[in-house]
Amino acid sequence: MGALHDPECLKLLLSAKANFEPTSADGISTLFQAAGDGRWECLEVLIAAKADVNCRSSPDNRSPLMDAAFNGHTKCLDLLIDAKADIEAQNDAGTTAVIRATVKGNTECLSRLIDAKANVNASTVHGWTALMMIAEGDKKECLDLLIAAKANIEATDQRGVTALMYSADAGDKEWLQTLLAAKANTDTRDSQERDALLISVCKGNSECLKALIATGANIRTTYGLLRRTAVNHAAQLGHAECLRVLLAANADIDIQDGEGINALMAAAEGGHSACLELVLSVILSAQSDV
Repeated sequence: MGALHDPECLKLLLSAKANFEPTSADGISTLFQAAGDGRWECLEVLIAAKADVNCRSSPDNRSPLMDAAFNGHTKCLDLLIDAKADIEAQNDAGTTAVIRATVKGNTECLSRLIDAKANVNASTVHGWTALMMIAEGDKKECLDLLIAAKANIEATDQRGVTALMYSADAGDKEWLQTLLAAKANTDTRDSQERDALLISVCKGNSECLKALIATGANIRTTYGLLRRTAVNHAAQLGHAECLRVLLAANADIDIQDGEGINALMAAAEGGHSACLELVLSVILSAQSDV
C-alpha cells in the first residue's frame, strides 16, 4: 500500500472509507506492516481509525507488537502498548514480544515491555525463556534488564536445562558470572543428570569451571549410574585444563566410579598423556609429603 509511506495520504484514503484491514498472502495487514517497518506516524493514523492492533500473520501467528519489538521500533511499540495491544501474545512457537526483543538485543524495546509489566518469564513451546535464549553473546544489557525485572533464573526448559547451564555450555564466563552473582543454583541438574559444573568439564570450558568452583560448586559430587566425578570425566575426556583447575581446587583423584575406575585409570585408558601427567604429579607430590 503506497499510502503507508505518507500518513496524510493514508488519512485521505481512510476518510474515503478505504478498507485498511486487507491482508497480503502471509496475513500482514496495513497496520502490521507499519509496525514492522517502523512507520509510527502511519501506525498512529491506523490506530486512531480503530485498526486491529492484535491482528495476526500467517502461518506463524505473529502480532504487530512482536514485530515492532523484534525490529527495534520503540515508537511503534509505545503506540501499540498505549493502544492496549496484547503484550503477552505468543506466536505458534510460543515466542512473545519480550523474547523477540531480547534475542535481537533491543534493550529499549525490552525496557518498555518490562515497564508495561510484560511477563519476563514467558516460555516457548520448548520451555525456553528470554534468559535462556540469550545465555551467551553480546546482549549483556538485556541480561541485566531481565535480572533486574526478577526473571526466574532457575526456570528450566523441557530438558531441565537452566540459563546457567546454557552459559556453561557456551563457555561464556561473563554471562555465567552474572548469573552466579544473581544467586543461580549450581546444583540443579538436567534430564541427563548434568549440572553446570559437569557441562563446563565436558565442554572443556575451564574458565567457566573456575567461576563455578569460586562460588562453591561441589567438585566431589558424582554423576549418572556410574557415579563418575568431574575429575574422572575431565581425565577420561582429555580436558587437561579443566583437570588442572579441579586439581588446584583439591579435587579427589582417588574416588572410583561404579566400574572401579579412578582419574589415573581414566586418563591412561583414554591415552591422554597431559591428563596422566597431571594426575601422576599429584600422586608423586602426596608421596613426597609422607
